[in-house]
Formats: sequence, C-alpha cells, structure tokens
Amino acid sequence: MKAIVIDDYGGPDVLVLKEVPVPEITDEQVLLRVKAAGVNPADWKIREGWLAPFFPHQLPLIPGWDVAGIVESVGKNVTLFRPGDEVYAYNRLAVVQYGSYAEFAPVDECMLAAKPVHLDFAEAASVPLTALTAWQSLLDFGHLKADESVLVTAGAGGVGGFAIQIAKHLGARVCAAASAHNHDYLKALGVDHVIDYHHDDIEASVKEFSAEGVDLVLDCTGREDVAINFKYVRRRRGRVASINGLLHTVPELEKNAARCEVEARLVVAEPNGAQLAEISRWIENNDIRPLPVEVLPLEQAREAQIKSQHGHVRGKLALIID
Repeated sequence: MKAIVIDDYGGPDVLVLKEVPVPEITDEQVLLRVKAAGVNPADWKIREGWLAPFFPHQLPLIPGWDVAGIVESVGKNVTLFRPGDEVYAYNRLAVVQYGSYAEFAPVDECMLAAKPVHLDFAEAASVPLTALTAWQSLLDFGHLKADESVLVTAGAGGVGGFAIQIAKHLGARVCAAASAHNHDYLKALGVDHVIDYHHDDIEASVKEFSAEGVDLVLDCTGREDVAINFKYVRRRRGRVASINGLLHTVPELEKNAARCEVEARLVVAEPNGAQLAEISRWIENNDIRPLPVEVLPLEQAREAQIKSQHGHVRGKLALIID
C-alpha cells in the first residue's frame, strides 16, 4: 500500500510517500480502507517528536489520528462492524505507528462509529478528534449546563468550531475570540458575542458579556501563559479547560485554579466510539454541522502539515486517499 512514512523526527521533509506492507490487525480491530485522513496539529507534533515523551512511538511510523473509510476486514472478536461499513474514528492506538496517512489502517473497534450518512469522507475525517475534544472539554470536564456562559478562544479553529456548536446545542451562551475576518463565520456558528483578539480588550469584552466572568473558559490557543484564562472565569464556581498545552502547563493551571477557587484541567482527548456515535446523531439531525474542509491529495501531506503548523486555518484540513 502507499503511505506517508516518517523514518526519523524532523521538519516537513521527513514525510515521504512510500510503498509499505498492509498492517496486520488484532482480533479486536478492523482493517480500514482509508478514504480520507484528517490533519491535526498533533500530526506535525508527532513528526517533530514533541509527543514521543507522552505516547509510545515506534519508528518508522505513519502519522494521522483522524480517519474515515470503508471496513475491509474485521478481527474475530469484532461484533459491531462488518466489511463494507462506512465508518470514521479518532484512531489513537496504544502505540503511534500505523496512522491514517495510508491506503489501509488498523482501527480498534471501540474507537469506531458509523460515518454520518450525508457527509463525504473528507468531511467525516475532519470531525473525530476536534469534536471529541470539544465534547470532553465541555461535558466530561466542564459539565456545561443550559443558560451557562462559555468563552471559546481561537473560535475559528477546529475544536473551537465544534465547541461553539455543542455549547449552543446544549443551550449555553457563547462568546468567542478570533481575528476580525472570521467574525461573520463565528456568528454563523451561533456565537452570541464576538471578540477581536487583535484589537479588543478581551477581559473587558468578556465582562461586558458576563459581568462576573464566564462559567467555563475553553482555551484553544496553545499559548504558554495559561494564567491569563483565569481573568475571564467566574470565581469560585468557574471552570477552565486548556487543550493545547503539554504537561509542563499543568502546575500553572493547578496553581491558578487554587488561587481563584475554580476547577481547571489540561484536556487530552481520548478516543471514544460511543461519544462519536452521538456526535454522528447530532450531525444527522442538523444539531451541529461539519466545519469547512480544505482537501488535498495524500501526496501533498507536507503542504497540509505546513498549513496546520502555521495556524490560522478556518475549519479543518483533510487528505484524500485514492
């Protein structure tokens, strides 16, 4: 099969298109014929070796955690899926080695869900990691309720776009920060109060939206200064979720949470097929919708990761595998 392979960590040039053997599957896995691979910041962080201290890696490796495709074959213990099913997954396996930038990929059954029927494969591949991150930040950690208030930073990105829609679907009030050219896009997603992070006083704008601060901050920016998020949150009963830091940001989150008497967590999304199936249901019911997707062929994986690494992508990126 053809695949994008990394033999050693480094810049975009280490992504090489090769012919490699089709991976074997375990009894609990399916072999997926990949139709599209979502591109996420995690992919270039894997390429550069940033995530190797946190997840077991095995070089050479094929990157890619988001995937959509057709079940080719199933392990003997798989019961929920069969060959021919159209599925998608956030496919973070126990060892980072066989990812979705390839014609075939092994996927754990528990990570899979049926693809929303009216999405094409590129749209579907753009959903799992970002939507699950939003879900687990707002619901599993944040326990967000109707009529509560939320600030989403970097609202025009992948996680931000799904977080806005999920929060609105739950009945929350949402403000979000983005560059001015993305404000109409945020309003179309349902944002109640838009902040221009280049020119507005963010703290003053948040307090204009919610005088005591918001109930929940979802920080998608990845900045090192996580303490700034505690300026925006309601004291004593607020929550702060940060999604892009690494473990060195956890002590700073915990220190500021104690100071402000709020809860805070670095949220690292976990694969979850059951949650993804519920997200599929929301998409099929038009409660939330997929984000804009820029599509490139597998052969342009380098260009896709460069775009992702430079940031400021509206929506998502996906690679198509023919």
